[in-house]
Amino acid sequence: MDYFYPRMKSWRTYVLVFCMLTSVGLYFHFDNLDGFPRYHHAWAQSDHLALALGFLNNGLDFFHPETFHYNPSFPEWWMNANETTITAVDFPIHNYIVAIFMKLFNTKSPGVFRIYLLIYSIIGLFYFCKFSKEIGNDNVLSFLVLIIASTSPVFVY
Repeated sequence: MDYFYPRMKSWRTYVLVFCMLTSVGLYFHFDNLDGFPRYHHAWAQSDHLALALGFLNNGLDFFHPETFHYNPSFPEWWMNANETTITAVDFPIHNYIVAIFMKLFNTKSPGVFRIYLLIYSIIGLFYFCKFSKEIGNDNVLSFLVLIIASTSPVFVY
């Protein structure tokens, strides 16, 4: 029985860390979860949301990502009669996952993207705490590192 106790204690610590991360994340981001893109990098937020909505429009076709923008910067001789909004992007796996969630919940709300990113960042911070615990072998120090990282302007903003 003594062999399993340290694992149980560690499990409880990680549950506490996960609950703390969730509460801090919701405290800082609850007012902005369902809002449209704004503030800094609103253009990038809009582009990612447009790609997710484009996946909904094209029937979740991963290899033909769409956006809402026809690119008018090409010369006239390059444009042909079958204009399309299919675009070239980096590997859009996160946009595709958000589009799947939007399809499952039957919504086009930007809140789905923000909740996905919040959960994704909470998982990343959780494993950052776990990593710092493995390096330092100290719960208090890893928890302090986690508090500093989760309340940093980069994460909060």
